[in-house]
Amino acid sequence: MNRQRSTATTVATGVTTSTATGTASRVATVVATAGAAVLTVGLCLGLAVSGLAAVAGAAGTAVAAAAAAAAAAPSAAGTATGAATGSKTKITHLTFYWHGQEFTDWLEWAAKEFEKENPGIDIDIMTTGGPQQTEYFTKLTSMLAAGTPPNVIDYIDLNLDPKLFVDLRPYLGLAPPVSLDQFPAGVLPWISGPSGEILALPWDIYPVVAYFNQDLLDERGLLDPYRLGSKWNWESLISNSLKLTQDLTGDGFPEAYGLDRMWAYVDLAIWNAGGQRYDRFVNPTRAQFNTPEVIKGLQWIQDVHCKWQVTPPGLAAIQTRYAFWLGTVGYALVDGPGGMQRLMNVKFRWDIALQPAGPARAGGGMFVDQFRILRAASHTAEAVRWVKFLSTRQEVVERLVTMTGRVPALSGLDYLKLNPAAPRHAQVFMLQAMRPDNLPPYIVPRSADIDKATAEIWDNILLGKIEVGVAVQMLDDVINAILRRK
Repeated sequence: MNRQRSTATTVATGVTTSTATGTASRVATVVATAGAAVLTVGLCLGLAVSGLAAVAGAAGTAVAAAAAAAAAAPSAAGTATGAATGSKTKITHLTFYWHGQEFTDWLEWAAKEFEKENPGIDIDIMTTGGPQQTEYFTKLTSMLAAGTPPNVIDYIDLNLDPKLFVDLRPYLGLAPPVSLDQFPAGVLPWISGPSGEILALPWDIYPVVAYFNQDLLDERGLLDPYRLGSKWNWESLISNSLKLTQDLTGDGFPEAYGLDRMWAYVDLAIWNAGGQRYDRFVNPTRAQFNTPEVIKGLQWIQDVHCKWQVTPPGLAAIQTRYAFWLGTVGYALVDGPGGMQRLMNVKFRWDIALQPAGPARAGGGMFVDQFRILRAASHTAEAVRWVKFLSTRQEVVERLVTMTGRVPALSGLDYLKLNPAAPRHAQVFMLQAMRPDNLPPYIVPRSADIDKATAEIWDNILLGKIEVGVAVQMLDDVINAILRRK
């Protein structure tokens, strides 16, 4: 699953202008060294170096305020999560719905194994965040406001205020010791704070690639991305998607759709058409939607939904009848390695490819998933022990791969041996991650306010209720008014 719904869920949590400015060099480093984050992992995929070379609403803002309140009343913060329950300490881990059931199953398994070794600690796995992704931060906000913060979270937005999280540097050398050398060097900028803090331990590398249903394509006599070669682009994608989206039985419902969850592709549509939302990625001063490139990308994504109608309408349809993992959609352009979780036992043939080329780029998203510990919660040492267990214990990380198919951040594992269900072109995860035209992350201090103010505009674009040329001017007017606030 893509990390964010691009239209209205980039969640900010109290990042000040100074914090965002101080983050600029860190994000620049993240973008510049993304390839290094995956080179070591790529070698563990059995890839030759030459082969590699060839080829977050309003609830978000409330998080910071609620965290400040919880920090001001530490006695309250220890009454539930991170609390001593009788003779045991409870550590609450708030996990994200969209990581998938297989990931939750892995956490539950790991909790049992951890509790065997640490009988004085109980791990409470709490799943939230779906079907609307913003629900995760709504839950986090309410827990902080109630003085019962979770100890650990595993879904983050780079707009989250670094001050919310424990600096792990004093804890890395404590038993069991952890060395940052256990992870590829390129991962480190993603888990580092603006002043060198270590704010997390990583658990996977998540490049967003193109999944395709080989059987559906073959049934309709369509070329897959590899046979298309240099013609694997938006034009061939739509041509094939139109041929896949057909009501062959005449019951009013297509047997399949071409494209899955394209509401999550909005930012990539803008980017690959040659545009970007703001004048800069970190602490932007101006929205720039009303440009030819952004209009081209947004018009394309609106046409996908309304003119060509090659993507299922609405979230309900995604989870019931039409989804890539159900074999009823031809392509999914919004998933990373986590997309394999639902594909391990399917009956149809599938594979992955690089993202199709847009008019200007063929970029994807890139992220490093990570575990962070909240400062507002108690029992930090126990929470650190749990996070170390999840991210650096070899047999635990190996189980992550076998149960979910994720590409681990921990170095030195044989991915293909651990995941026999990996796609034929598994190396594409690494190749996409190394592309220089991947979309960098936006760090926008007031993104929560922006999301709330623009949500209806975004919905109306996808529903075809507003012309793109009108919508982009509305977006610029609304967002720039917010950015100008002192």
